[in-house]
Amino acid sequence: MLIEYKVAIASWVFTLQPVACRPVCKWMTYWFATKVVLTFLTTGQFRWRAPLLGTVIKFDEPAAVGALDWWGINYYSRPAINGRFQLSGLDASEPITGMGMPLVPGDMHHHLCEAYQALHVPIIVSETGVSDKLHVLRANCISSYYNEVLRAIKDGVDVRGVYYWTLMDNIEWHHGFDQHFGLYEWRPKGDGGKGRPTDGTTLQLRQGSKTLVALHKAWPETLGEMKNFAQQHWSDKAGPTTAAVAAAENAAAAAIAAEVVQLPGVPNQQQQAVVQETMQADHHQQQQDKGMQEPLLRQSGSVSDVV
Repeated sequence: MLIEYKVAIASWVFTLQPVACRPVCKWMTYWFATKVVLTFLTTGQFRWRAPLLGTVIKFDEPAAVGALDWWGINYYSRPAINGRFQLSGLDASEPITGMGMPLVPGDMHHHLCEAYQALHVPIIVSETGVSDKLHVLRANCISSYYNEVLRAIKDGVDVRGVYYWTLMDNIEWHHGFDQHFGLYEWRPKGDGGKGRPTDGTTLQLRQGSKTLVALHKAWPETLGEMKNFAQQHWSDKAGPTTAAVAAAENAAAAAIAAEVVQLPGVPNQQQQAVVQETMQADHHQQQQDKGMQEPLLRQSGSVSDVV
């Protein structure tokens, strides 16, 4: 049996913008080496330079040219550094995530186009997401970032998929569990804080997460359909062709209101149908869950569907 393997590299991409400290920003952007690797894969020449030292690593490998089957980008933000050497946004209009970096949808499009123009291989967004402790940015991140993926497809980039980071909260390097990237919330066994006990096994869908569920229901499944979908969405306009009207969150309890978000590229009528389908699926799941013990509770003792 012949087994076919695919070769790919995923690169964590961003362009650090200077509020101050321009030399530091320039070096840190270079240090993540996206452009170094792209140059190597298109020319076969690897050159790594360091401040004051010049070129410290240098070799040629002609076989690197054309070696990739696909390229992955991990995109979260276009951070800036202020005069105190702290992460920030460029201005007050940019929402700041739990990692201290702003939500910047437009650079998603830039990095997708840059990679495809250099390599001419299929592109996969291998990571994107948001650390959102207060659960107020997740729907915006999903809607706006996926909208930029659509724009890249419209502009001819061969985007094959998007992996959202992440399903549930992870140990985020030195931050531990203090960063909240998960679509679902998990808490260790015990009280869980603020009178919300958990048995350590339950995952709970977070505020804004159903935006992604709704997008997956509404967007086409095949590559050809996706290209047509993106073209229609951005056709002859500087922005989306539909109004940002959709409800993507349904409450399990009457006290929790539905959340209104934009489903990029989806006409209003279809958005309403998708939302209705999601609500019906939620209701069906709630009926199945009746009578089951739910360890993740509000202080009132009632089940909390949205964290």
